[in-house]
Amino acid sequence: MRAYTGGVLTVVAVWAMPVYGQGAAASSGDAKQPLPYTAEYDSTIERTAPDGKVTVQVAHEVRAADSQGREYNANTQFAPLGDRERITNIVTSDPQLGIVTSWDSPGQVATVRKVLSEEQLRSNGLDCSLFYATPEGSVPPSDAEDADPDRIATATFKSYSWTSRDHAPIQIPKPERHVFETAKVDLGTKRILGIEAHGTLMTRINPAGSTGKDESGEYSTETWTAMSDVPGDPVLRKVSVDPAFGRITTEIVNLRIGEPELSLFLPPDSYEIANEQMHRAPCPPHSNPSQ
Repeated sequence: MRAYTGGVLTVVAVWAMPVYGQGAAASSGDAKQPLPYTAEYDSTIERTAPDGKVTVQVAHEVRAADSQGREYNANTQFAPLGDRERITNIVTSDPQLGIVTSWDSPGQVATVRKVLSEEQLRSNGLDCSLFYATPEGSVPPSDAEDADPDRIATATFKSYSWTSRDHAPIQIPKPERHVFETAKVDLGTKRILGIEAHGTLMTRINPAGSTGKDESGEYSTETWTAMSDVPGDPVLRKVSVDPAFGRITTEIVNLRIGEPELSLFLPPDSYEIANEQMHRAPCPPHSNPSQ
């Protein structure tokens, strides 16, 4: 493997950056040892065109965790309508090493990012913080002005955000209120993969004009939740019906209790490794939300 050390600063969104210590599996204060598991989910989108033609797209997701707090998530994109190859996006985290690794399959490069610890996040007391990442071995900017995306060519950064503690809240106009008809139905219980689950059906009817359309629309969400503790997501099946987007179904199709193979959390040996380091700096002055 080759370590990537060249390139320029990359600024990334704070919400897209897992930090060491976040999450139930990584928290040192958890009383219970996390239960290792591997779960697979299938998702389908069914759409009906005005001419009555029905299209179905399928996606697949795998989630896993081991007893050491490592987590794995792989999302295979919805099958495209053409003949393009489907891409699987994989993200893993290792709280003991304090790293988050991401790669695509098929692909050639995996990004290994050294993230900030909870202690580092608490230590500087900044009212407004900018989070960004630089290639390992490069010299980070000396101040936030150098980390300002306005000073970087658009092709070299992803995005950036800030956290604010004491600034005045931004006033957002309240949208026009509409009266929606809602109903909740208890669907009882049934078994999904041998797990007892309880179902509910929520429906909502939007009045005509509430969504910019002359006709009213009916939306529904059917949810089946495990009645006992299960690793991963307790929602075992969810069906959402939206007149604009169609019928979206996500359901667990396989659940294995036990330690995943360690190789699951590592990129393929053939991939080039791009090492990055996460940093935190004061926000650039012009990005202060109170100004």
